[in-house]
Amino acid sequence: FGVRLEDLPARRPGEADLIEAEDDAAAPPWVLASLCAAIDARGAKLEMFRTPPSAQGVERVVAALLSGGDALEDVRVPTLDVVAALKEFLRRLPETLIPSRCSEALLAFARDLDARPQHQHPKAVQAFVSTLPPRHAASLLRLTSTLGRVRPSSRRPSAQGATDQLALALA
Repeated sequence: FGVRLEDLPARRPGEADLIEAEDDAAAPPWVLASLCAAIDARGAKLEMFRTPPSAQGVERVVAALLSGGDALEDVRVPTLDVVAALKEFLRRLPETLIPSRCSEALLAFARDLDARPQHQHPKAVQAFVSTLPPRHAASLLRLTSTLGRVRPSSRRPSAQGATDQLALALA
C-alpha cells in the first residue's frame, strides 16, 4: 500500500522468478488482482463501498495478503474488510489509476463519447485506455470488471443508479 503501480509486482512474491516476464508490466499488481478476485468470489453489495473502512479490518486483510497462499479465501476474513482494503489501497496510491498527465485524454474521451453512437462506445473506451500507462490500464480494467459485478443497493435497484452511487463512493 502506498507504492506506485509500476513498482508493484504483477505476481505474488515467491511466485515470480527473479526476472519478471515481459507481460508482467501490462498486468495489474498482484495486490489489486487478489483483492478484486476475493470480492468477485464473495460478491459485494454497493452498501459495502459506502461504509467507512475499519483500520483493524484493513490490517487483517493486509496480514492475510502478506501471509501468502490463499489467505483471502478464508471465510473468517469478512467481505466488508476486503472492500475496505481495496478502497484503502486505491487511496494510498501515490498516483491515481488515471494519472493527471492523462486528464486531457480523459476529457476528450468524455466529450467524444456523447457524440458517438452507442455501438461505438467500446472502441472509444479502448482508445482511451490505450493512452494510459500499461500498468494503469490493466489495473483500471481489472477494477472496473470487479465493480461491474457489484450488486446494487436494495434501496436503488437500477444498474445505472448503482454505477452512479459507486462512482461517488469511490471518489
